[in-house]
Amino acid sequence: MHGLWRLLCLRHGVRVIVEGAERLPQTPAVVATNATHKYDLVPIRAALKECGHQATTVSKGKNWHDRASAFACDALGSLPLVSKGYILTMDFMAVIGRRPQEDEYAALRAHIDHGVALPPTEVFKRLSTTPRQILGGEFNPRVVGYRAAVLALYHTFQMHMLRLGRQAIARGVHIHIFPQGSVSTRLSTGRIGAVQIASALGLPIVPISVSGAQAVFANPGKMQLRSGTLMIRIGEPFMPDVSDLPRTFRPFHPEDEREFKPILQRSTDTLMEAINQRLDVQNQWSPERRSDGAQGTHRFA
Repeated sequence: MHGLWRLLCLRHGVRVIVEGAERLPQTPAVVATNATHKYDLVPIRAALKECGHQATTVSKGKNWHDRASAFACDALGSLPLVSKGYILTMDFMAVIGRRPQEDEYAALRAHIDHGVALPPTEVFKRLSTTPRQILGGEFNPRVVGYRAAVLALYHTFQMHMLRLGRQAIARGVHIHIFPQGSVSTRLSTGRIGAVQIASALGLPIVPISVSGAQAVFANPGKMQLRSGTLMIRIGEPFMPDVSDLPRTFRPFHPEDEREFKPILQRSTDTLMEAINQRLDVQNQWSPERRSDGAQGTHRFA
């Protein structure tokens, strides 16, 4: 992948400028970057390699859904990140045969996140009473409720991702993650996953700002290049301030995430501000700090 990227850069006149490479720790860290293009993980990883650093990227489940993206994820040794939204959307599509409408997805999230009863419709009855496997996890509604099954599956997947992360750092590899959670030309509010990974693995976080992808990538969904300059600016590493978390805190456990989200979000906001400070103006915070990329269930599938 590194060789392919260098060849494409030479062919299309792409310049990649890295500032602050000396700030990268020599020991493993969580490397957190903004995401402005589907394939900007390739130049980011190439830049890290050319600075003498290996990394593995935490990537959303939907990135294994098409051949080109799956090839890139596998070639780059990506770690799968499975969100609650991904589980709900994929299960809905498997059972009902279509993507959930926005009101249906909102009802599912209210049920999973807050225990709100599902609407008494045939769709939700099928979801909550049909025995099946949900992404490989056994669901028997006579034994466990739908909400409990989804939350347990979410935690299982995240623990698997952390196990893979521990294997990576044991080999001296950085863990690369996109904390805003979705591709957006403007920086948006960060998710709490990066801070949880750093806290669970005892790693510092390195904020990295990537600007210029819109000029370099000719197509928003493909790795087609054109002449331009990609700026990668590396910030100062820092340890996330999670001293307020109890020793019993369980990373990615749904109950603990919900109870201690303000603490996790505080450190996440610090990280996102550090990324924002080094971005070109056109990539900095939008006025509402919202993503201008995929919306609704299109974020997951």
